[in-house]
Amino acid sequence: MSTLLLINPDSVQAWLYQQELRESGYSVHAATTESQAFSLLKAVNPDVIILDSGPPGSQAAHELAKRLCKISAVPVILSTSTMTIDTQVCRRSGWRPAASVLKSSDLGELMSTIARVLSNEKHAEGIRS
Repeated sequence: MSTLLLINPDSVQAWLYQQELRESGYSVHAATTESQAFSLLKAVNPDVIILDSGPPGSQAAHELAKRLCKISAVPVILSTSTMTIDTQVCRRSGWRPAASVLKSSDLGELMSTIARVLSNEKHAEGIRS
């Protein structure tokens, strides 16, 4: 069972995503604050981090992601409502997520992206071994 760390400041949305992802067979830990995110990162050793991008154009999530990536090699999936703006922010900040998905009430795209990122990680681990 793969372990996911979901970072979303909206506790209701985080809970809904957590339920859906658990029903799909993932072990999911949710953080709604930066301090919770860092604590959980150390405690649960996730296979993938799903990071909510926050308000359009905000750099807070990107800065958090850069800090997470400095202490961990866990791939980050950016969940965003504005792909174009977030892509520009990523370029300016020098940070690149493993993948980006548009926020939606249908989690199909997120589910397939998680599976793809996990598959890529397993493939990369096999090459490194």
